[in-house]
Amino acid sequence: MAVTVDVYVPGRIRRVAGLLGLRARMARAENALASSGGHVLGRYGVYPDSLSPTIVYRLDSAAAGYSVRHLMAGPRSLPSALVRWALALWAGCNPSLGAVLIVGRKT
Repeated sequence: MAVTVDVYVPGRIRRVAGLLGLRARMARAENALASSGGHVLGRYGVYPDSLSPTIVYRLDSAAAGYSVRHLMAGPRSLPSALVRWALALWAGCNPSLGAVLIVGRKT
């Protein structure tokens, strides 16, 4: 079982608003898995989007840190880096992701 939570929306303001609500949307997706008799096995970041993923990695793992540092495009200025860092801290994932895949298994 898997649920995809899209992160990417066009426009900076809409994207920031989407990232601020991402934790709540991931919690709803996990609750949907639980209500259908499953339990969550992991959360995976999908970059650049879920239709044509180039990078897929487990969130909160060594692969996540490596992907962010070496494989994904980074910020171009210090203010941008600070905003991205704050959004990543709040959302629980890199703001450049296109989707978060929540994988579960029926019990």
